[in-house]
Amino acid sequence: MEKQRQLTQTLFFTAMSSADRRTERIDHAQEVRAAQIRLLYEQTPSPLIATLVNPAILVFVLWKQVSKSYLLGGFLVCVLVVLGLFWLR
Repeated sequence: MEKQRQLTQTLFFTAMSSADRRTERIDHAQEVRAAQIRLLYEQTPSPLIATLVNPAILVFVLWKQVSKSYLLGGFLVCVLVVLGLFWLR
């Protein structure tokens, strides 16, 4: 009877420690994911600035070759997208 009790306790603690390890892995994965997302949002301003600089250069280069309304319309769309992304940040 004592041996069976010990075996039951051993199996219970083994299963419990396995569940604890699984929970610990999930917690670690969530921490890593949160750190990745935090880094992503911390680095957001640089790509947003580049998203405005690149079409500005394109407008400057194509100013005499393409209709100004198309160029300014496209640039305005880029500005609105960047403002929307910055607001969501």
